[in-house]
Amino acid sequence: MKTIERHLLTLYLLCIFTFNIYYFYWVFETSKHMEEEKPTPGMVVFLGIITIGIYLVYWNFKTAKEIYNYAQWEGYKGISDQSVLCLICSLIPFGGWLISMGLIQTNINTLHFLESRKKLSVSGE
Repeated sequence: MKTIERHLLTLYLLCIFTFNIYYFYWVFETSKHMEEEKPTPGMVVFLGIITIGIYLVYWNFKTAKEIYNYAQWEGYKGISDQSVLCLICSLIPFGGWLISMGLIQTNINTLHFLESRKKLSVSGE
C-alpha cells in the first residue's frame, strides 16, 4: 500500500471551495493506492456518483477496514479499527462524509509516518 500524507485542513478547504468535487478526486487517489482495490478507482467514483453516494458509504467502511488490516499485518501499532465509526459518520447527512474522510486520512497519515520511521530505522542500522 502506498501512502501519501495530506493535511486535513487542506482537504477540508479544497472540498469546501470546489463544492465537494475534490472529495471525488480524493476517493479516486486513495482507491488508486489501495492494493486490493476492486473495482478500479474510476469505477469507485462512478458508482459513488450513480448511487448518489450510497456506494461511498460502503467504500468508506471498506477502506478504513483495509487500512487497519494492513497496519496489523505489518505490525504497526497506533492505528485503530475505525471502520464502523466511518460507516456511522458516512450516514450523517450534510457533512458526515467529511468526518469519515478525516478519519481515513488520519490513519493514512499515521501509516505514512510509521512506514517512514521504519525505513529510517532500517537504513540507519
